[in-house]
Amino acid sequence: MFADHWVIALLIGQISSLGLITIAFTQALPIMRFWSADSGSEQQIDLERKGYLISAVIRYVLIFQIIALVLLLITVNNHLPGLIKGAMCASGTLNLNDFGYPLLYLKIAAIFFYGVYLFMNYLDESEPEYPLTPHKFGLLPVIFVLLLGDVVLMLNYFGRIEPDIIATCCSISFSLSGRPADGTLLEGQWIETALPLYYALGFLLILSLLFDKIKAYVGLVLAILFIPVALYTLKFHFVKFIYALPSHNCLFDIFWAQYHYIGYILFTSLVFALMAILLATLYGGLKSRLRKTHAHLSKRLRLGAALSVLQFVLINSAYWFYWITFRLS
Repeated sequence: MFADHWVIALLIGQISSLGLITIAFTQALPIMRFWSADSGSEQQIDLERKGYLISAVIRYVLIFQIIALVLLLITVNNHLPGLIKGAMCASGTLNLNDFGYPLLYLKIAAIFFYGVYLFMNYLDESEPEYPLTPHKFGLLPVIFVLLLGDVVLMLNYFGRIEPDIIATCCSISFSLSGRPADGTLLEGQWIETALPLYYALGFLLILSLLFDKIKAYVGLVLAILFIPVALYTLKFHFVKFIYALPSHNCLFDIFWAQYHYIGYILFTSLVFALMAILLATLYGGLKSRLRKTHAHLSKRLRLGAALSVLQFVLINSAYWFYWITFRLS
């Protein structure tokens, strides 16, 4: 698959990102070692100039990595199924070898580390003393390992794809799993337990975010509990109403145009909510190191997270309500 133009573009982007981060990492080592914010020495001034340049490079690389996640999803969900026999969506293409799903999961997990760095960089550059510079550069080893793992998995995934092999896609994968297909739009595995839990956790999470007296870490704990339940109910219940197909519970088709790209909205809501809660929690631990008071930052992050969770819940509920009210009645 290394001759495919989509694959070439992804690999060039990832290898270039890894190269830039490697250079930035090596250049940041003296900053992490010799940084002294109270010093006015020539060495400190030189470190500040170098740190600003390195931060700019890292910022653009990490912003690109967020875009690269979307590009990978488009590649495996829209582009590759046209080249691989039997593949209808990313469910088939990612299962072509043992590196597909690990690559996707790594890129999703890495987004949160990149977001933490970008947030710390924003706070750091908002003050003339750059109080968080050695701390944010302390994340560079983790970022380097994540990008290295990304490149290794991507090379193995695309390099081991054999276009002549027939992929097993949604219907075959589900039938081989031993799970009986759901009979109607109102049926689902464990859904009678999962749905009340989904709405209860969603309500508690939104409530915890709207009240400033409740610590942000409480919202983070609730979000960690809510998201697995949200994904479970989405996969085994709500997607049936999005597709209007009782037996189809693939999460990749909702990213297609025929379903109005609703998958991007739903998953962006979850990612943004978790990211905002994580950053609000992080800000609570960092504000003592800052001289400038970002009075509305934590409140905006919490409000944004609450609105994202509410959006996720309302969109899913709207599809469900529409079908049981107007189509199944």
